[in-house]
Amino acid sequence: MVKLTNAVAALIIGFTSVVIAAPAPAPVFKHPDSTCEDLHMLVARGGYEAVREICKAVEAHGKSCGYEDIVDRDADMGPYCALLQEGITNGKEAMRKYTERCPNSKLVAVGYSMGAQMFGDILGGGGGKGDIGECSMPFTAGIPRDGLIGQNLIAALGFGDVTYTSGQQYNHGSAAPLQTNAYWPRTPGQLASLNRWSDILFQYCHAEDPVCSTGKERGNIDAHFAYNDVNGFGSQHVPTVAAQFVKFKMAPDF
Repeated sequence: MVKLTNAVAALIIGFTSVVIAAPAPAPVFKHPDSTCEDLHMLVARGGYEAVREICKAVEAHGKSCGYEDIVDRDADMGPYCALLQEGITNGKEAMRKYTERCPNSKLVAVGYSMGAQMFGDILGGGGGKGDIGECSMPFTAGIPRDGLIGQNLIAALGFGDVTYTSGQQYNHGSAAPLQTNAYWPRTPGQLASLNRWSDILFQYCHAEDPVCSTGKERGNIDAHFAYNDVNGFGSQHVPTVAAQFVKFKMAPDF
């Protein structure tokens, strides 16, 4: 496996929020407000086309929809693991605060690349050392599945996940049938913990994406930036597929 150096990791970190949102520009960094929405999304590092498609589907049924970022994508990126830890800490706190303030709202987590790793670590626990960023993280436990957060979180979407692991029932995209893992695949214990949430997980990975799939010279980094539209790396409009998944999960509330 070819390691992703700090330079390549910085490239991925720096471009995530830009490319995933094309062709429409990404919204500005959004803090939570006092409104309680029927569906509230927590977003990490990108996936804004999916956010738009999800809100369109939800609002078509007369429900309110909004989002907040758990990390400021325009801030100084810093070392990989430092930003990863910031997102994990912020994401847990955002889930707790919103659920306490709006106990009747549904939550969806949306993460791209490192952002998908953030939410995976929140739900299933994380830590260890991967072949990216040349850093390591302390081992942590995932949040409980029972309780109000577990009841209100109806979907967790990941695109180009740095911790994508093959053979999972929630894997989608051309990489799903393959036995290829990401640069920071989860340990058996972490995977078992994450799979407590398997019914709400949606992981999308292109087979050519060297970050979530191949991890080798044959990968094409352009595939990592191609989860926003129909392109040469797949025949599906990924944001629409993700929105359909969320719509199905929210169907009892329509």
